[in-house]
Amino acid sequence: MRKLILSIIFLAMLFTACDSRENQVLKGFSNCEEYYSDGFQDYTDYCKYYYSKKEDEKFAESHYYSIVTKENIDNIKKYFNEFPSELMEDSSMYDFDFTKITEGDYYNIKEDSNDDNYSVYLYDSDEHVLYYIHYNR
Repeated sequence: MRKLILSIIFLAMLFTACDSRENQVLKGFSNCEEYYSDGFQDYTDYCKYYYSKKEDEKFAESHYYSIVTKENIDNIKKYFNEFPSELMEDSSMYDFDFTKITEGDYYNIKEDSNDDNYSVYLYDSDEHVLYYIHYNR
C-alpha cells in the first residue's frame, strides 16, 4: 500500500512539473525546462516555456502582461542581470541572453513590497519563449 501511495505521489509530481505558475504562464506551451535551487529561505527558479507563433496573440491579449518599450527595457534587464543564478543547483543552466529583451516583447514583474521576493515573466516574441525567474531572499 505504501508503494502505491508513493507511486501516485511521484506521478502527480511528474505530471505537474511544467504546470503553470499562477496565471502568468499561459496555457499552450509545448515544452518547458525548469531549474531551481533547493534552499529553505534563499531560493531561485529559472524556467523556459516554449510556445508556437500562433500563441503570441494570447500574450498580447492577456491582462497579466504589458508590452516592453524603450522606457522599461533597462528595468527589466536589471532583474535578469541581478538574478543570483549561483544559488541554482547547476548555475550553468542559466543561459539567459539580455539581448533577447526587445521592444514588442511582453513582461510581468511581481515584487514583494519590501523587495525581498520577485518574479519576472518575459515573453520573447521572436523566439516564442516565456522566461521566468523567481528569487526569494
